[in-house]
Amino acid sequence: MVIAIIGTLVALLLPAVQSAREAARRGACVNNSHNLALAVLNFEAANGFMPMGTHRRASGVPPPPWQTNQISWIARVLPYLEQMSLYDQIDFEIEPGDKPVGPDGPNPNVVLMGAPLDIVRCPSDAGTERLEGWITDGGHSIGDYAPTNYVACMGDNDDAWLYTGMFGINSDTRIGQITDGTSNSMMLSECKIADPFIKYYGNGLYFKCRTGTARDIPTDTYQVEPRGFSWFYAQVNQAWNYNTFLTPNDPLVTNHECQMWSEKTSFAARSRHPGGVNVALGDGSVRFVVDEVDYDTWQYLGAIQDGEPVGEY
Repeated sequence: MVIAIIGTLVALLLPAVQSAREAARRGACVNNSHNLALAVLNFEAANGFMPMGTHRRASGVPPPPWQTNQISWIARVLPYLEQMSLYDQIDFEIEPGDKPVGPDGPNPNVVLMGAPLDIVRCPSDAGTERLEGWITDGGHSIGDYAPTNYVACMGDNDDAWLYTGMFGINSDTRIGQITDGTSNSMMLSECKIADPFIKYYGNGLYFKCRTGTARDIPTDTYQVEPRGFSWFYAQVNQAWNYNTFLTPNDPLVTNHECQMWSEKTSFAARSRHPGGVNVALGDGSVRFVVDEVDYDTWQYLGAIQDGEPVGEY
């Protein structure tokens, strides 16, 4: 009888304990988001512009633009995250940023890109589904990189060259350019490491994939680097950004999201937090946005110059 009562009490208490733990994890995630946003703002204050999402050389200047250093916005704000010693070791001239050998010999970035950073990891996401056997374009195993749960907003379009948000390829956004207001514009949100799968499609199927109508090709076909695989190396969008074509944790493409080339992609903000995602705004504040957010509102939050009133969310 006593054992039965104890068992009942444990069953009643367990959800409360799990809820309290998730609240603590979500609080830590909010703190990470806030500190990353402040790092971006401090970078902007020091340089006059925000860090670029990633770097590509102008097209037509050899080598081709997809073989430039491709080092992420996170790496560029390390001095404002109390990581100056790590930042000082990065060689921003190596092309690409994770190439094993640079102009002066072995590339120090190959070691640095595997350095784990607590501030870019949400404690609610263990990242247990990382596929260590995958190989990136740089020739490295996915296990050579340290992942991230925090990605930058490129706006309400799907081409990182034509970004409408704060971040894009070679972006240099200034606070004064955020005419919708910093408190009405998203800077950062979350992604789930290696979830969902990223599928590479050609032009026709990519647009079907974006609306959830493409055929579901096998998971072992056309695999590319998984979501959030590296805080350092940003050759592909899944390492560094999201857009607002899909609302948070969108159920339409639960099995996979879509990529065409290395700059055109459709990735949702996603998290392990029940019901929504943490979002850092351009003023450094952090909001929890629910999965059921109005689609137009989500679109307006992504763009920085659309002139649309955001409203309640």
